[in-house]
Amino acid sequence: MRSKKDSLDIEHISSVMGKELKDTSPETLKLFDFAIQSIQKRISYCKYHLSEFNTHSTPVALLKDRLDPQTDDELSIRILYEANAFGFISNLHALVDSLPFILNIIFNTREIDNTGIGWNPRFINGYRDFTFFSQLENFQKNNLFVKLKGLTNTSKHKYLTRLKNDFKKISFESISYREKKEEKLIADVDAEQFMIDSYNTLIPELIWTINLIIEAKKNSRTETLR
Repeated sequence: MRSKKDSLDIEHISSVMGKELKDTSPETLKLFDFAIQSIQKRISYCKYHLSEFNTHSTPVALLKDRLDPQTDDELSIRILYEANAFGFISNLHALVDSLPFILNIIFNTREIDNTGIGWNPRFINGYRDFTFFSQLENFQKNNLFVKLKGLTNTSKHKYLTRLKNDFKKISFESISYREKKEEKLIADVDAEQFMIDSYNTLIPELIWTINLIIEAKKNSRTETLR
């Protein structure tokens, strides 16, 4: 059973936005529904990857990984926990990155496929006069979001961040990220704890932000877009 902290009321959102977006094209409304449904699916994917990561990183599994890492026919223990760690990271990042896309559909500020839509100052600052703007700023500055973005960008565009097995736990050897225009580096980050903290913090924040945006759309007659 899903909790309110990690699930969207899709039926309610679709009903509300069906009325609020009545003047948009059916195709745009369909894209909005796809985006909202995708968020809930990605939340489930994150749960799955975390569960599988835990299954393949037990003390017994970690010991076997270190002492007998080779297998003949099956995937190695390392491949299993690595694949699920990066599957979790990739899905959570994609989930968070979809928020600007949803925001743009709701307020119809740019073309659907505009490459400027994203977590960048030029796009986000366009909503400075809205009640949810401070939440967008806070989300961007969230330390876990910044580290998640750095970890994902490194793994996606450069190389897979190494995971270290010390017999007791799995750790990211290092996470490189930018904070206030400075390059930061932290070492030996507990992978399971990082994933749990990211899930328990970023997903509720994302859901709350979406609800704030939808509420602002309902009250948009009194708000203006820069």
